[in-house]
Amino acid sequence: MKQITKTIIICFGALIFLVSSSAWAGRVDWLDYQKGMEKAKVAKKPIFLNFYANWCGYCRKMENETFADRTVANVLQDSFVPIRLNSDKQPRISASYGVRGLPFFWFLTAKAERIAALPGYIPKHMFINYLRFIESDSYKKWISSNSWNRISRRKRKNRLDNYLLLYKKRLF
Repeated sequence: MKQITKTIIICFGALIFLVSSSAWAGRVDWLDYQKGMEKAKVAKKPIFLNFYANWCGYCRKMENETFADRTVANVLQDSFVPIRLNSDKQPRISASYGVRGLPFFWFLTAKAERIAALPGYIPKHMFINYLRFIESDSYKKWISSNSWNRISRRKRKNRLDNYLLLYKKRLF
C-alpha cells in the first residue's frame, strides 16, 4: 500500500513538473509600447516590435509556432525588449513605422533608432538567425547607415537575407 501511494505521488509530481515546464517553455512576456520604450532606455537593450492584429492568421501562426519556440522566446526575453502592438488599436504608431501588412516586425536600438524591418511570417529556424544577427551587433559591420538609406526596400531584404546566410555559415 505504501509503495502504491509513493508511486502515485511521484507520478503526480512528475506530471506537475512537466506541465509547468511546458507552459513556460515558449513564453514571451510582451510589453506595451510605452513601457517597452522606457524599459529599453533603462536596460540598454535593443527593441523588438511585433505588429499584429487579432484577425491575422499569420500573426497567430507566428505566436503559436515561432514565438512559442523555447530558443526564440529565451533570446527575445534575454537580449531584447519585446513589444507587441495591435495595429488595429494603435494605427498611428503602425503608420509611423510603415506597417502595411501583418505580421510586421521592427528591430530598433535601445535609443529607438531603426535597424531593420521584417514583413510577414518567418519560421522559427530562420527567425532565430535574425535575432542572433541583431543580438551580436553584426548588423553594424554589415552596412553603414548612409548607404542603407539609398538601397530600395526589396534590395535591403535580399541583402539582409544573403548576409544572414553568410553569418549562419560562420556560426555552424
